[in-house]
Amino acid sequence: MANGLSIAELLPGVNFEDCIYLRKNTEVKTAKNGEPYLLLTLADSTGQNTGKKFQATEHEVSVISQARFLSVTGSVEKEGQFKGNVSFRRITAVEQPENIEDFLSPFPEYHGDHQKRFCALLKSIQEPNLSALLRDIFDAKKETWEQFKSASAAQYRHHAYRGGLIEHTMEVAELCDKACLVLTHLRRDFLVTCALLHDLGKLDEMEHGLRAGEFTECGTLVGHTVSGAMRIAAAAEGLPNFPSTLKSGLIHMLLSHHGRIDFGAARTPACAEAWVLHECDNMSAKAHEYQHISSANMTPGQFSVKSQGEYHFIGDLGLQTPPHILREPAATYTTVPLEIPAFHTVTLRIRGLVAAGSPEQGSIEEEETREVVPPACGADFLVRVTGDSMADEGIREHDVLFVKEIESPRNGDIVVAHVGASGEVVKRYRSDPATGTEVGAQWLESENSIRNYPNIPVDGDTRIWGKVVGLLRDF
Repeated sequence: MANGLSIAELLPGVNFEDCIYLRKNTEVKTAKNGEPYLLLTLADSTGQNTGKKFQATEHEVSVISQARFLSVTGSVEKEGQFKGNVSFRRITAVEQPENIEDFLSPFPEYHGDHQKRFCALLKSIQEPNLSALLRDIFDAKKETWEQFKSASAAQYRHHAYRGGLIEHTMEVAELCDKACLVLTHLRRDFLVTCALLHDLGKLDEMEHGLRAGEFTECGTLVGHTVSGAMRIAAAAEGLPNFPSTLKSGLIHMLLSHHGRIDFGAARTPACAEAWVLHECDNMSAKAHEYQHISSANMTPGQFSVKSQGEYHFIGDLGLQTPPHILREPAATYTTVPLEIPAFHTVTLRIRGLVAAGSPEQGSIEEEETREVVPPACGADFLVRVTGDSMADEGIREHDVLFVKEIESPRNGDIVVAHVGASGEVVKRYRSDPATGTEVGAQWLESENSIRNYPNIPVDGDTRIWGKVVGLLRDF
């Protein structure tokens, strides 16, 4: 190292002086005797190490915490209980060195192979619109490609190193490609394209280069699933005659690839390709995480290790791991043509408000119409919802419901009904065959576990307008 010893050379018994490292993290801790001390993590291209600075003043802590590069002097304990512990005697903030390569982590051994396999998948996409989109986003002359091939895929858990993003993305895309050989109904070009793009938002979510792994403002407030979808939308809009339905499909795939809302998805998967993408993404991440835990903790005779509250099996089964094989991409790929359905629209009348609450909130107005894509079963008219009595069924205030006229409802149908002189409601229709035609044999009930709404008897003044067969929600 041009600036003294490397991190890898800070071995037990070593004294170091005026060595320059990249500051990764700073924490103020309290010793057992109650005295505060500084816990400092430093790094260079050979790794990172954490040491302590005792009796650090508030001014020192302030200066150190704001510096990107530090010059440090200290020693590494040679023996005893604290063997290998790093202690700093002097810490000084310095300017960024001219050559920062000494402070960037190295690329993985097979980084070049990962790029070849990624590019082979790019070239395999034959659908014209998808191919044009990929060529535009991953143009070798643009900054995006340079950022993408060197970025980290995560902050801590999987592929959390320089070049990890393209490795993880390539793995997910190859898993999706192989899934298409088994699940032949999958639209291969669409699925693989989305796999190649699924983590594009990581370029916005995290810092890269010297600050790799740190969350950006976009990462904190927006997240990579949404920022990636925004990138795709902008790129698609910049291409001539890019199909709007295909653009929406791509955006959905990115928004849903985490599978569940509580896992960071903005939408849950709504098609087979979306579920396959989610599972392949999770497979790459989990397999890599377990492999990393095993390689970092394996000792002779050890069977399992506990990491992040979970036990992981790392026992030796007596099986040899095959050496890495440089896999040349296949010359041709089996593809399933991407067919964009031709949706037809119809104009339906909005028959006013229906109450998901008290009947008197409802009203019938027949002037307003709306052009919509109807459900597969068709619809005869629309109604707009007011109130929250059907909240447990996902029907919210201001939603627009598709209604199909029916001769008679079945037990459990969600219906729109006129209730005497009170007005129109949307409720679940219930009937009790045991009571026959007696009063109370039929009623309308709400679906709200938080607020109690009384049942409404179905009598001679009640008229069922139709069955709810779909829902529109404006955002």
